[in-house]
Amino acid sequence: MSFLWKAKPVAPATVPTDTIIPMHYFDDNSINRNVLLYITLRFDDVLDVEILRSSFEKLLRIGEWRKLGARLRKKDDGKLEYHIPIAYDEKRNGFSFSHVNFEKSIKDHEIASRIPRVTDYPAVYSHISDFGDLAHRPDGPKKLDDFLYSDEPQLSLHIISFQDATLVSLSWMHTFLDATAMSAVLRAWISVMNGREDEVPPISNFDVDVLASLGTRPKEPFVLADKLLSGWNMVSFSARYISDLMFYKDSQRLFYIPARYVKSMRAEAIQGLTSESETTEKAFGAPFLSEGDIMCAFITRMVAKANYGTTNTPQNQIAIMNAFSFRSILSASDSPLIPASSVCLSNAVFVLTAFAKASDILTKPLAFTASAVRKSIIEQGTHKQIEALAALNRTAVESTGRPPVFGDGTTRLVIFSNWTKAGFFNHDFGAAVKGRAEKKTTLKPSFVNLAGESSSLSPRGSWPILGKDASGGYWIQGNLRSVLWESIESDIADLAAERDG
Repeated sequence: MSFLWKAKPVAPATVPTDTIIPMHYFDDNSINRNVLLYITLRFDDVLDVEILRSSFEKLLRIGEWRKLGARLRKKDDGKLEYHIPIAYDEKRNGFSFSHVNFEKSIKDHEIASRIPRVTDYPAVYSHISDFGDLAHRPDGPKKLDDFLYSDEPQLSLHIISFQDATLVSLSWMHTFLDATAMSAVLRAWISVMNGREDEVPPISNFDVDVLASLGTRPKEPFVLADKLLSGWNMVSFSARYISDLMFYKDSQRLFYIPARYVKSMRAEAIQGLTSESETTEKAFGAPFLSEGDIMCAFITRMVAKANYGTTNTPQNQIAIMNAFSFRSILSASDSPLIPASSVCLSNAVFVLTAFAKASDILTKPLAFTASAVRKSIIEQGTHKQIEALAALNRTAVESTGRPPVFGDGTTRLVIFSNWTKAGFFNHDFGAAVKGRAEKKTTLKPSFVNLAGESSSLSPRGSWPILGKDASGGYWIQGNLRSVLWESIESDIADLAAERDG
């Protein structure tokens, strides 16, 4: 009768020479466990695959960078840990490697030919979900169990070569790294490619959780503590969120905002700052809004319009949530938890939240919403507030398995993850250009794509800002109800008309 049930998988036997390290506290939660990430960099030249592979191998032989080859295991108590080989060989590689070579132009490939290019005007691209198929080998891991019950390395490097372009993709479990850490991995890899191994920084958290004490002794309450979603508000919020997922299909789009439109919106918003500028004047000495603030405000306004329309707008709150890397905050303190000269291979990100009513977002100038975003970063992004938020995070994760969310039962979430500071468009792979010889070549990605796998989480409401390309334009992904995209696409078209009209 064995066909009636599935045999329980068995984890590989422990290798006696492996270094065993408990997974760090802020890495192991239900969200990170359910997300496998792919990032793809497009280069408009032919890269030498052997240089890419061998230099990545060499990186994992530099001191504690061998942690990149860590295997995932689950302990009897359900917690995760790393088993790190003492060295890597053909039997136990430090990373999974795969390569596909097409003897044709990228323009002739069914999927890759649709990868967007820089345009002079704002543009929206649909049918981008297929791009994820370019980021991994067909039999690659897709979920946590694929790592727990195999000896599969957490990192995979997948390269697709064309006659006139190269796609370089990396995949990893979110429990392992956040975007900032992955960008640091790419920088270290590039140093090795260029023969500058001495510039590869040390790892700050090889076998010690440098964030273990974060949030254990907060010195002040978190400023949004009274808005923590709980009780009946949480029940109402969850019921609405779940029903929304059940009755409406998701759809993903990508859009591009050229530099001149971003600069125009930012200049107009800063000029229009009035009472909202007080917070930024204290922090910067003058009214200030970043391009990221403007992008968040612009997208939030489009989302509000798509959901509520422009007439009889309800007073519902919209929570504008920004993933915030706190590495620089903790590195700048008198007793830094993360030394500034090191790399923290971990997740060092919390979400900072701004609130605004849908009616205000739609009727007030862009400066209003952008200022709310900037104010949340200034007020919640201090060392003491990060400590306070970490304390709330600990309580929430230990009781629910998920980080805290702020708002009320009617709050709609707009979730941003801005990768601009991670600088994926700035990584120079010129050292790997095929046939480069001794000639100095600069080659940065012309496009960056984010994709992923998730077994139980919906990306609904999330807006990854992939970064700013060489021309200064922004690439942004959006995940929304399918029926709402018509409104978003109309707003993108209107942006071009009103700025150039």
